[in-house]
Amino acid sequence: MKKNRHTVAAVAAVLGLTLSVTACGVDDDVDAFNSLVAQREHTEQVAAEESAAAESRAAEASREAEASRAAEASREARASREARASRSVEASRSRQAERDAAAAQQRQQQEPTEQWPSPPATPSGNGGPAMEWFPKGPFAYQSTCGQNSDQWPSGVSTCFEMSDGWYYYALRQA
Repeated sequence: MKKNRHTVAAVAAVLGLTLSVTACGVDDDVDAFNSLVAQREHTEQVAAEESAAAESRAAEASREAEASRAAEASREARASREARASRSVEASRSRQAERDAAAAQQRQQQEPTEQWPSPPATPSGNGGPAMEWFPKGPFAYQSTCGQNSDQWPSGVSTCFEMSDGWYYYALRQA
């Protein structure tokens, strides 16, 4: 009986349990030991469940953080692509504007400067006010130019065509 108590006490010590040895019988010691072992197993099971739950929560938090980082990276990548595209479009527009300006300048340089016909001779004043010729126009049609010149109160030239329409010279006080 003493040997059984020592065996039970040794096993309890290995399991980390404290056994109080009393004057009770071996059966009481075995029942107490079994109760302590059951308590220990229950405590270990609860601890394992809590640990598993904590690991599960940590894993879920890690997945959520990873998803958040991935979403942020995706937003940053999209913003970067949009910025590059915007810069590319702006650069393309700028290059096109430069090409258009260069082409317009080249056309202007290639086009001969339009020469206006000389106005009629200025009449010499007989002591009256000084007079000068000035161009009137442009008119869309030669007939419109002629009709307008017919209504001018002083001297007029014949209508002549320029690149942007029809004109005539009219006489006015200088």
